[in-house]
Amino acid sequence: MLKRRQIRETAIQYLYCADLEGGAAAENLEETFWQIAQESNIRKLALAKNKAIQHITQGRPGRIEKFVARQPEAQSLLGSYTDYAVFNGILVKLTEGESKLSTCLDRLSQLAKDEDEQAEFEEMLEEVFVLNHSLQNSRKEWHKQCEDFPELSGKLQACTAAIVQLGRISERLDIVEFPEKQPGHPATSHIESSSEELQGLRREAGKMIKGVLDNKETLDAKLSECIENFSPERIDPIDRAVMRLAVYELLNCPDVPRAVAINEAIEIARRFGSSQSARFINGVLDAVK
Repeated sequence: MLKRRQIRETAIQYLYCADLEGGAAAENLEETFWQIAQESNIRKLALAKNKAIQHITQGRPGRIEKFVARQPEAQSLLGSYTDYAVFNGILVKLTEGESKLSTCLDRLSQLAKDEDEQAEFEEMLEEVFVLNHSLQNSRKEWHKQCEDFPELSGKLQACTAAIVQLGRISERLDIVEFPEKQPGHPATSHIESSSEELQGLRREAGKMIKGVLDNKETLDAKLSECIENFSPERIDPIDRAVMRLAVYELLNCPDVPRAVAINEAIEIARRFGSSQSARFINGVLDAVK
C-alpha cells in the first residue's frame, strides 16, 4: 500500500531533477525519471507475473508430451496429400511455437533468480506473451482447417484434443498479461496489487509535481516573503524542491494539516538535504501564512 511519505519523496526527487542547472527540461524528463524511480517496483511486478506464469504452467509439460506423441501421426496424415499443405503447415507452426515457448519459460525461470539480468528477464517475459499470442492464432487456424476438412477432423481428434488442452493454459497466460480483464482472479491478485502500486505512485506523485510546476512563480513569491533577499538559484536544489512542495500543500491542500505538511518536509530534508536543511526549512515554513 502506498504511503504519503513515499509519494512526497518521489515528487521531490522529480522536482530536484527537473530544476538542475543544465539538466533536462521537466517535460523531457518524465519517462526517464519514472523508469529509474520505479525500477524496483517494475521488477517486483515482473517477478509477480513470473510467479503466476510458473504456477499456471506446472501441468504444461505433461500436455506437451501428449501433443508431441500425437503429432507424428497427424503430420503423416496431413503430409500425404497436397490439398492439406496449409493444414500441415499450421501443425508445423504449432509444434515449433510450443517448443519455443517451453524454452522461453525455462529461461524466464532462470533469469528471475538473477537481479543482474533484469533487462533480459523483462524481454523474456514479453517474449512469452508474444509467443502465446502467436500460438493462439495458430490454434484458431487449426480449428478453422478442421471445419474446412470435416473428413479429417475425426482422424485428427486426438491431436486436436492435445491442442485444446494447451490452449487452456494460453488462456491463463492471458490473464497474467492482462489481469484487469478478470479482476480478483486467485492466480493474479498479487499482480493486480503490484500494478496498482506502480500506477498509484505515478498518479499521486504526478499530481503534486504538476501542482508545483504549474505554480512555481507563486510559490517562489511566497517564499520570498519568508526568506530575506530570496533568489531560487541561491537555495540548495534539494531544499528548494522540499520547500516548494511544502508551500504548495500549505496553500492548496486543505485536507493536509499544516503540522503534517511541515513535519514531513523537515523529515525529508533530514534524509536528503544537508546538516542545516531541516532547521532552515522549519524556520521558513513556520513563517508561511
